[in-house]
Amino acid sequence: MNSIAKSLRIYYRPLLAILFIGLISRLLLVYVSGTGIGSTWQPLSDSKAYNALALSILEDGRFENWEGKAFRPPLYPLFLSLAYRLFGSENAVAVRVLQAVLSTVTIVFVFWIGKKIDNRKAGFLAALLAACYPFLIFYTGELFTETLFVFLYMLALVILLWSKGPQSALFAGMFIGIATLCRPSALLPVPFIILWIAFLSTKARRKLSAFTYLIGFILVLLPWMYRNYQVFDGAFVPMTTYSGFNLAVGYSSLNEGLKHHLEEADALLELVPTLSLTEVEKNSFYTSEMLDVFLDNPTESLSIALNNIFLYWNPFVNNRAGVITLVGAISYMGLLVLALMGLLRLRRNSKQYFLLVLIFIGTSILQAILAPPAIRYRVTTVDPILLVVGGSGLHILLMWISKHNTRTTKWLPTCIFMPKESDS
Repeated sequence: MNSIAKSLRIYYRPLLAILFIGLISRLLLVYVSGTGIGSTWQPLSDSKAYNALALSILEDGRFENWEGKAFRPPLYPLFLSLAYRLFGSENAVAVRVLQAVLSTVTIVFVFWIGKKIDNRKAGFLAALLAACYPFLIFYTGELFTETLFVFLYMLALVILLWSKGPQSALFAGMFIGIATLCRPSALLPVPFIILWIAFLSTKARRKLSAFTYLIGFILVLLPWMYRNYQVFDGAFVPMTTYSGFNLAVGYSSLNEGLKHHLEEADALLELVPTLSLTEVEKNSFYTSEMLDVFLDNPTESLSIALNNIFLYWNPFVNNRAGVITLVGAISYMGLLVLALMGLLRLRRNSKQYFLLVLIFIGTSILQAILAPPAIRYRVTTVDPILLVVGGSGLHILLMWISKHNTRTTKWLPTCIFMPKESDS
């Protein structure tokens, strides 16, 4: 019993301290974000559309606003409507507090993932990075999908890494499906994860585990797909009617910092709203026209795609001045350095997990190509993974510092210096 108490004191007191830091920083952000649907920094944003969908669900049970009936994925409006039902209609403060709690719990997921792919010390440091990372804190105060999505995305990864066979793989697939209902970008790594489970994981009955992961993923999406089939009179809308529009925006002059753009994309963005088309027809029209644009302008399309990838990873993608932007950019650049160090260590110690991390980072490039570059797209899919491997990089850095200056061991947490055999 004493050994258990000692273990909890050594290993989980630091984690509780990290969670306290994370929760307080997020609640402070909630406090300064105001009480409106739009925050102090984002007064006119997607939150207005999500709020309208949530009110539509509450008032008459329909999922619809001025954008359409499936322009947005369903989970976040459902989350908002539940919060409104429990705490009062359009109670944005309650939503932000709930998001602060979800973001804090996400720190625990980051710890577990870091511990699994490296060791407990790296897990602690990854959790510390997640607790203090400005972008995760910032989006807690926005009525956006980001906080809920990252919570579900990392939970799905926790279940995947800690699952031992087909049954638990089924639940991992279900949670990545739930994350997809929050942001469709979650489906991009799914085919590669299935291959990873089937050929590289250490799970029992790997092929069956890969199959049950796929089944779990599909089962969660089927009700929404069937609803769209009913609403749109037999049309196939697997997720949203937003994809074609997003593609056009990504290749138009709306792309910040872009010097060369496709005039056809600009014209299309102006033309489609004037046409008498249904929601599904508009999405199909955007998609087919943009495919024709790409085929007619292959060189310029490739140039824009490469530029989108660059902007996706660019710390100053939004080109906004100010202290907040500077702090975010510096923290992101530091995270990139730590993540690179952690990736090199992971490649040396576990090629299995190294390839899994590369799947998440690599498929994010597809998102950069298919959508307009924005920090919020990167924060949801890439930054949480970078935080995990960044913990390993920070551990390498602290070990190097302690080796060359033993006085630093006086202020570094004890858990960082625990012997390696205790990390299992």
